[in-house]
Amino acid sequence: MTIYRRCNVCGCCPCICTSVEIWRDTAIGVRGGSDCRCPTGATGPTGRTGPTGPTGATGPTGATGVTGVTGPTGTAGATGPTGPTGATGVTGVTGPTGPTGATGATGTAGATGATGVTGVTGPTGPTGATGTAGTTELLSAYSVPAAPGTAGNPLLFDQNGASSGTGITHTPGNSDFSVLDPGIFTVAFHGNLAPASGVNFPLNVILQLQQNGAVVPGA
Repeated sequence: MTIYRRCNVCGCCPCICTSVEIWRDTAIGVRGGSDCRCPTGATGPTGRTGPTGPTGATGPTGATGVTGVTGPTGTAGATGPTGPTGATGVTGVTGPTGPTGATGATGTAGATGATGVTGVTGPTGPTGATGTAGTTELLSAYSVPAAPGTAGNPLLFDQNGASSGTGITHTPGNSDFSVLDPGIFTVAFHGNLAPASGVNFPLNVILQLQQNGAVVPGA
């Protein structure tokens, strides 16, 4: 029988540990002690990995942690293509037509105003100074009976009166007077105006003298 000294900590032999136990053969006593100063041997090769053991039971879910800080907003993605237009819905039923409202009463026609009194003829002005001798041209025309007038249309004269010379001509029943010779001409008009039936005062009456279709200024 051989007696060995064995380290209480690492079990190496021989050793120089301060705490050992006596053992014999393969009978190993209870280890104990400390302060092992045995030399470290070379690391042996890694053994084969053993088979994976069965998965253990799932442990209880832990408490929910606090919400983290919201991260920055990412860049907007590209707009997707427009989807196809949906089918047109069916047309709803047309509602009934409402009743026609009653026609309002026609208002009464206003009374026709009285015709104003014709003003007195003013006195004849003094005769002007005698001018230098020259050719005198004269033509007068009038209308009998009174001729009705309409807005935008010329007055017609159905009769020619006194005339002198041939430089001014007029066809009875026409509104135009033709001046054939150049010179200075005076045009005078006198007439009595009355409103047509159904027209009330006040009235705006404008008479104009036109030369070749254009209004003569101041006439």
